[in-house]
Amino acid sequence: MRRVIKKLISISTSQVVEQTSSKSHPSDNSARNTEEQIQVVKNHRQQMHVGVSLNWEKPKALQDELPTVPEFQPELLPNVMSEVVMSEARRMDNAPADYVAVSNLVCLASIIGNTVGIKPKRNDSGWIVYPTLWGMIVGSPSMKKTPTMEIAMKFLSRCQTAYLDPLNREKAEQAEIHNKVTEQTKEDLQKKAKQAFNEGDIELADKLAREISQLEVKSGSPRSLIINDATIEAIIIRLVDNPNGILFFRDELSGWFAELKKKGREHERAIYLQAFNASKTPYIVERVGRENITVPSLTLSILGGIQPEKLKGLLAEKRSGDGDDGLSERFQLIVYPDSNQCCYVDESPNEEAISALYAVFLKLATLAEKDSTICEFDEEAQIVWNNWSTKHSESLKHESSEWQAARGKHPALLAKLALIFHLVEEAEKCEGTAFSFSKVVRKHHLERGMDWMSYLELHLQKVMMLGTQEIAQNTAHALLKNLSKLKGAFTKQQLAQKGWRGLKTPEEREKAISTLVACGYIREVAKPNKHFVIHPDFC
Repeated sequence: MRRVIKKLISISTSQVVEQTSSKSHPSDNSARNTEEQIQVVKNHRQQMHVGVSLNWEKPKALQDELPTVPEFQPELLPNVMSEVVMSEARRMDNAPADYVAVSNLVCLASIIGNTVGIKPKRNDSGWIVYPTLWGMIVGSPSMKKTPTMEIAMKFLSRCQTAYLDPLNREKAEQAEIHNKVTEQTKEDLQKKAKQAFNEGDIELADKLAREISQLEVKSGSPRSLIINDATIEAIIIRLVDNPNGILFFRDELSGWFAELKKKGREHERAIYLQAFNASKTPYIVERVGRENITVPSLTLSILGGIQPEKLKGLLAEKRSGDGDDGLSERFQLIVYPDSNQCCYVDESPNEEAISALYAVFLKLATLAEKDSTICEFDEEAQIVWNNWSTKHSESLKHESSEWQAARGKHPALLAKLALIFHLVEEAEKCEGTAFSFSKVVRKHHLERGMDWMSYLELHLQKVMMLGTQEIAQNTAHALLKNLSKLKGAFTKQQLAQKGWRGLKTPEEREKAISTLVACGYIREVAKPNKHFVIHPDFC
């Protein structure tokens, strides 16, 4: 190291001599006098001495620490849900309860669909929110993402088998009989219309033609709750017969995001964006040479998992402007629990709790057979909502554009969660076979939703840090590989003058410096001037 210092001092001194001998060709912008150059050499010699004399430890590997998130608390859910969530998560070798909770909420949202909405504002009747939810669970392959999601999806499968399949068969038989009668009626009316036309009774013929046009054919197509790994065309066809909504499940969401980037499939993103809103406006697909498809309502909930490294790449793409259309922000139920706390557990399922929650799912499945209903907050809840919404709107003014995009839809999410908690409680206490419920959402449901907002923001912070981690790592590596070129010490101004790739903007340089300081590759020194000293092993 001492030989390196001597060599650097020799080089610096020779530079002074060269610049002094060139005074016959001075430059107004770059020439300095001999005394100034000698002072630079002295400062540099002092900086190098500081680098050697500092107590250096072995630098840490370049790996940013992500913020931690608290463990999931059962109080975030109604008792009928929390008992299943906590016991099933533990039974899965102590898998994160966050996964089971989010999966259950998304499945409940999908079975409610657009059958029940909520009007969050007292006077604004134009803003109705339906509880469609998109859930993304983040974790490594060993954290049992798929088994925990399947816990919730089993409730939908049981509802399908025990309730919907028999109902579908019954409706199919009714539709077959209805359509036979309709076809016969149509033939009779066509004969009468033809006869009236031949006899010159145009008025009667027009009347019969109108009656024919009003005849409706029942589809008899089965209602289903889940669709897996399907193209957008298949989803649209399924939604024709499921106007109240379905659940789109993808075990690995990274594959779905990759498909949406393929050439010729750009239009699919817009359809998914509209399906999130659960609009009651019919969606018409026009097809050349084939009959158009009319979807009464695009309503779609989504559930899936993703690995952190895959998510990191998606976040980096979004920051670069590729795919920055709000699609990823719609995954509002995104959870990224801390490192796996897996341990061997061998316990029996809590069948009593599972049966109680299944009964809730089953009652909610019957909502599709009734007219759509709109709920409202009671007086207390409305005051709480107004106060929260006012503070939320004010806080957004001081957020970055990235956080504004992420938190901008939180009022709708809060209303959705409050509505779901309300309907779960109503279904739990309903003893009869026919499910009827109050249309008034109370304060404690809204407050539970507000607790979820705080909980989800902690996970969102971790996810967003994961996205910036990629940038920080890239800039830090760019600086690390060039440290040996900086002669033992440097200032921010000197680093800026280098123009190295990955370090061209002030933001990139700040990220690189802060990361290398945190990991022990460089240290900030205040005297004789503010600069950074490089670890001796990397000079």
